[in-house]
Amino acid sequence: MSAVKEMKTVTAATTSSKVHPLDQLSGDEIIQVATIARQAKPEIDFVFNTITLKEPKKEVMLSYLGWDNSRPRVTQVEREALVVALEKKTMKCFEGLVSLSCIDSVIQSNQIHSVSCFNDIRVG
Repeated sequence: MSAVKEMKTVTAATTSSKVHPLDQLSGDEIIQVATIARQAKPEIDFVFNTITLKEPKKEVMLSYLGWDNSRPRVTQVEREALVVALEKKTMKCFEGLVSLSCIDSVIQSNQIHSVSCFNDIRVG
């Protein structure tokens, strides 16, 4: 957590109010994703291996950037985070997808090797 706080301090001067869809997650967004993941499954004590931006689909970005002929144009791209977490007690590995754009929510999740961890739920 202290590393995230340090990163937040370093990047605070360079952040703008409008985030480009391909900008990496900010320190605040990383903390938000970790909180959402923990709230989705509070009985499991996680350590996070990875929290990173899930890049939007190519078709969405082409429309957003105006590089195709689609109508209507995409004007806002949903930001999603890919999460890889380990359960501290058993070291089982889980991955999930968290939405930061609409309602903060776990979109999907599963334990690597077929055992589900998070339910497909909406938080908020």
